[in-house]
Amino acid sequence: MNLLSDDSFLLHSLIKLDGVLMKNLLISHDPDDRAIDSEQLLQFVEGVIFCDTPSQSSVSEVNCVSDFELIRAKEPLGNIISKASSQIACTSNKESDVSARTMALFDLLGCYRWDAKVVIVLAAFAMTYGEWWLIMQLHLQSHLAASIANLKRLPTDARLLQHKFKAIRSVLFHRVMDLTRSIIRFYTLPTDIIQLDGEAKSQANPQVYAAAYWVIRSTLMCSSRIVNLVSAKYELNRPSTAAIWELTSLANRMSSICNPLKQQVETCHQQIELKLRRRLKNLYSEVYANNQVVLRILLGMHDEFPLKDNASQAKPKGVSELKNKVVLLLVSTPELLQVETLLLLGEKLYHQNLNDSYELVWVPISASSTWSDTERGTFKFLSDSMPWRSIRKPWLLSPAVVDYIKQAWEFKGEPVMAVLDTLGVVVNSSALDMALIWGAAAFPFSGSRESELWKEAKWTLEFLLDDIDPLVSTWIEEGRDICIFGGNDAEWIKEFSTKMKDMINAGLRVKVVYVGAISFSQLVTKIFTSSDRRKTPSVSLSATRQRFFWLRLESMRRSKLQMSSNDDEIMHQLDNLLALKCRQDGWAIMGTPKDSVKVLQGREVTECLSTFSSWGCNVASLGLLGAIRSAAEPPPSKPLSSPKPGPCNHFKAVAYSDELVGRTVICDHCKGPMEMFFMSE
Repeated sequence: MNLLSDDSFLLHSLIKLDGVLMKNLLISHDPDDRAIDSEQLLQFVEGVIFCDTPSQSSVSEVNCVSDFELIRAKEPLGNIISKASSQIACTSNKESDVSARTMALFDLLGCYRWDAKVVIVLAAFAMTYGEWWLIMQLHLQSHLAASIANLKRLPTDARLLQHKFKAIRSVLFHRVMDLTRSIIRFYTLPTDIIQLDGEAKSQANPQVYAAAYWVIRSTLMCSSRIVNLVSAKYELNRPSTAAIWELTSLANRMSSICNPLKQQVETCHQQIELKLRRRLKNLYSEVYANNQVVLRILLGMHDEFPLKDNASQAKPKGVSELKNKVVLLLVSTPELLQVETLLLLGEKLYHQNLNDSYELVWVPISASSTWSDTERGTFKFLSDSMPWRSIRKPWLLSPAVVDYIKQAWEFKGEPVMAVLDTLGVVVNSSALDMALIWGAAAFPFSGSRESELWKEAKWTLEFLLDDIDPLVSTWIEEGRDICIFGGNDAEWIKEFSTKMKDMINAGLRVKVVYVGAISFSQLVTKIFTSSDRRKTPSVSLSATRQRFFWLRLESMRRSKLQMSSNDDEIMHQLDNLLALKCRQDGWAIMGTPKDSVKVLQGREVTECLSTFSSWGCNVASLGLLGAIRSAAEPPPSKPLSSPKPGPCNHFKAVAYSDELVGRTVICDHCKGPMEMFFMSE
């Protein structure tokens, strides 16, 4: 018996189908809206069929069956694969029987797209093939496998049978896989958004139908040959030259289908890519009813379900999940951001989420046109770990879309965050710093909202320490006096801590927080260990939260520069404070959460604390910062012609605010507390 003896099968034209057969195929094809990730399921099939090939050995290890669940289906994927497997199990080689079984599979899978039909049949074949292969591999080591092999009447020496299996696989199935990939690639074309020319479509469709037919028919024939080989043990020792020749002939004929189809699909992709570039240039020339068209163009051109939740087992989602929401697109390399920046972004955006009114989607872009295995592994780990959504297969992003992002949003490798409103319009192409500073309070994250927030911002401890640490946030809510300090000089920190402890023991009610420096020294670390904590009255932020503090300051400065607000008081204070980050000596900021603050540096801090006995009595009436200022900044000297000393008559008119009620305002002239009066126009 020849391995492939059906001459009529070999002589039949593999490129064109006769009119009756084509008509029957189209009658059986009645797709609904159910969908499957054909490309990923094909990878799983390859992992089974080429399980002993080094380049494929890890494929099945990284995939899980749940990754391939059908979407909008009435039955689980395993059920439909089992039904297809039952159809394939028949072993008749007669031409009429093979044709009937092929059409029976098309009838069974009539509700699926052409690419889904093919990969489901291949998955059913892989189940049978994998079962035989496992038994042959394990029957000498496993009693269970040996018993099953005996029931299936497998030969004792399975090496010859393995050789025949490999012949079918290596000679024919590489062609089958190539042809299947071309079918899948054709169906990744976003023809619902950008239409193909009529000629290109009319040429491609018949080739796809014929390719699907011959892939499924070839799979049936291969399955029959494997079953016949297993049952015909006496033929295993026969020379296999004729069988190999027949397999090669069939593979060549499969190539005669694959090559024209591959060229036609490539032509279609080039046409779509050209039209897409034109569409992107005029993306906002029309007004959209919602954000769906824009998001589909940017994220889902080649993937109907482009979104991935952070849970690795979650089903793929379409852009419809983002409808009527503000969408923040975080664009970066596959390595994303520094760990501390990721954690800060997660805290700011997801601990205060405004009733699901916005969504963050990570869009990683590789520096090269081809993603490496390392980049894919990094992406998988990070996308499974982060609290936000990501693009499920970023390597499928259209080159035209990648170029658009680089040009329109000025992405050059450093992370950027573009914000799309509910209509899909970009309202801010650099919102990352804004999100790190204000978090959910920055909603809807537009450029105008950023301007509003800066107009409202005041250089206070509340602004500097905004939600940086739960304990510190509690102190801010309670209105406690707070002193934050930093530096990397261990001796200065010891001296500062000693003086602060003496002041607190003397009755000063203040909370002291260490916010770090650019790097820790071992001596500084030792000061804040649990064994030495009793020696200092201060609380040290964790290393991560210290990094949060400085990251926010850096984001503030970049945001200010972006808003062209580099000459105001907040910008000057930011520059001064960020300059202290790299200095060895220490610094401190004291005050109440809602009051303006003063930065003291180095010896200025210790000198101020040393004179506590002279200004401490004024804290109750002037407040902590007011008392320090009254001692550090004496009243200006008066000219000789000035009147005799008396009550200060300087006045200051400010707009009414609830925050002013009950607060002490210090006079800029005499440094004493000002008396408050109210007047109306």
